[in-house]
Amino acid sequence: AEQLTNRLKAQACMMAAVACATVPKITLVIGGCHGGESFAMCGRSYEPNFLFLWPNARVGLVDPSRLSWSSQKDKDWTDETEFKTLLSRLKEESSAFYSSARLWDDGVILPQDTRH
Repeated sequence: AEQLTNRLKAQACMMAAVACATVPKITLVIGGCHGGESFAMCGRSYEPNFLFLWPNARVGLVDPSRLSWSSQKDKDWTDETEFKTLLSRLKEESSAFYSSARLWDDGVILPQDTRH
């Protein structure tokens, strides 16, 4: 519980610093950006000047790898195929290319072009 409290305090401090910053904000997502992490690291809701993603980046409300069939058994899943369909849809819609195709960010850049 203490570890979670410390993490939340650190996230709150980071969010306050990002929100109050008066410098240009450039966000680069190199891995996963899900849920609360997107707020703490200047996601779209903080209106960064630029928001770029690497091709392997995943952006979404829920990390598809953390969703499990066993945790959803008490829900209204009729069978495992419905769950697998949802999981594959989450994986597809959290990709960097899906996000950029809908203009939710400023584009996908290759890792070797990051400093250019």
